[in-house]
Amino acid sequence: MSFLNIKKEKTPVKNETKKEVKEEVKKPETKSAPAKHISKNVLVKPWITEKSTDLSAENKYVFLVAKDATKPLVRENVMKKYNVKVTNVDMVYIKGKVKSFRGKTSRRSPVKKAIITLKKGDKIEIQ
Repeated sequence: MSFLNIKKEKTPVKNETKKEVKEEVKKPETKSAPAKHISKNVLVKPWITEKSTDLSAENKYVFLVAKDATKPLVRENVMKKYNVKVTNVDMVYIKGKVKSFRGKTSRRSPVKKAIITLKKGDKIEIQ
């Protein structure tokens, strides 16, 4: 392990070359904002099942969302589209199952759902 303890010898360098080296090392300052993903179809459709209608009594609504949707993006879209105050967003990803019918196997599509909790007093009319 003695090779880790070896100190490098410093070579004398003129002041002019030090300045040139420092200028080369500096990187240009470019501040770029993170790209915000904007998708028109974040909310695909409401997910209407027996369980989701029971959740609406607790002021929770379930929507099928795009696979690349995030919680903040879903929150913004629900607030704009339905003019309500969203308090919480939960995301659920369901993998596609392999099913067989008459001896042929097929695969269901994977689904991403968002369970949205609204402020008390707000409602979403789903038709």
